[in-house]
Amino acid sequence: ERWTRTVSSTLTVPLRSEARKYMDIIQNAINADKIVQEKYRMNRDSIVLLSKQTHEIANELPSASAAGALRDAFVVRELHRLMDTVASVKAEREVIEAELKNTDSDGVRARLIGAFQQGNHNDENSVVVHEIESIYAPLRQQVNE
Repeated sequence: ERWTRTVSSTLTVPLRSEARKYMDIIQNAINADKIVQEKYRMNRDSIVLLSKQTHEIANELPSASAAGALRDAFVVRELHRLMDTVASVKAEREVIEAELKNTDSDGVRARLIGAFQQGNHNDENSVVVHEIESIYAPLRQQVNE
C-alpha cells in the first residue's frame, strides 16, 4: 500500500489558527499600549507633580478657597439679596409685633364704653367690630404692605 501525502493547506490549518490567535493577541496589546501611552501623555504633568515631595506638591497647588471662588457668582449675589430681604421683613415684623403688644387695653376698653354710651346701638357686635377695626386698622395696613 502506498502512502498518500496530505495536502499542505490541510496540515497547516491548526498552525494558521494558532498564529492568527497570537496575532490578535499582539494587536490587542499594541492597541492597549497606545491607549496607555495616550493617557500617560495627557497626564504626564500630574504624574510628575505627584512624584514630588509633599511640600513641593503643596507649593504647586493653588491656594484659593471655594468661598473665594464663588464670591462673585450670581447665585451668591442672589442669596445675599434674599437674605437682606428676609432681614428687613423680620425687622418690620418685630416693629409691628411691638406696636401690637403696646396697644393700650385700657384705651380699647374706654373707647368701647364710650361708643356704647353715645347712643342706641341695637347691634353690640357691630359696635365692637367697628371700634376694634378703627384701633387695629393701621397695624393691619402695615402687615398687608
